[in-house]
Amino acid sequence: MREKNKGLKYEVYQTTSQSNKTYIIHRYYDDKNANYEYQIYELVNSMAAAKDCGISDKKEGRVAQLNTREVCDLLIEKIKTNNINL
Repeated sequence: MREKNKGLKYEVYQTTSQSNKTYIIHRYYDDKNANYEYQIYELVNSMAAAKDCGISDKKEGRVAQLNTREVCDLLIEKIKTNNINL
């Protein structure tokens, strides 16, 4: 049995493309298949993503719009209560 990977089991990289898109790359070593597996995610504007998932930046009785943290907190709560499938 040869040892293909003596290094890291899990690595995370971030890069920006020529078109100015930012990507996160997850690379991990799969012992069962004896090779690397990859997942690549594009980072997007969090406010736009939350709105796309049905979260509003407006709250009844409040003049100012909700900020990014507040909107993301609402999205996480919606996910935790199983009111959304992403």
